[in-house]
Amino acid sequence: LVCEDHEPFQLDTREIERQGISYTVDTVRTIVAEKNFHKDDIGLLIGADNFRDFQSWKDTDALLDLCRVLVVDRPDFPLSEDLPYYQQVEFIDAPVIEISGSQIRERLRRDLSVKYFLLPRVESYIRSHNLYR
Repeated sequence: LVCEDHEPFQLDTREIERQGISYTVDTVRTIVAEKNFHKDDIGLLIGADNFRDFQSWKDTDALLDLCRVLVVDRPDFPLSEDLPYYQQVEFIDAPVIEISGSQIRERLRRDLSVKYFLLPRVESYIRSHNLYR
């Protein structure tokens, strides 16, 4: 629903459809193979909060060989140059938006307004399917 008005974006459901645990490195491997991408053709965008645990991800070194890892700042998650892989990722300067998925899910759980956080059609879908309850 979010992507339907934005042609450059495509929804990929393989992680939902995959049986069992889904690892980012497996998804990236599949996409790289299907599209014949080279490392500079594909980027994995993650927040600073995810980067703090990046060293614990499955096959981190392989992931770094497959794609560019792009890290976006999150205000409550300062990063130190001492973190593993700090020198091997790219830090993206982007506007900071003071909202997170967990905050939106909590607002939905408590039946609070999410106006301005979600597109109306997305909110309608979530509420009609009783998601995050």
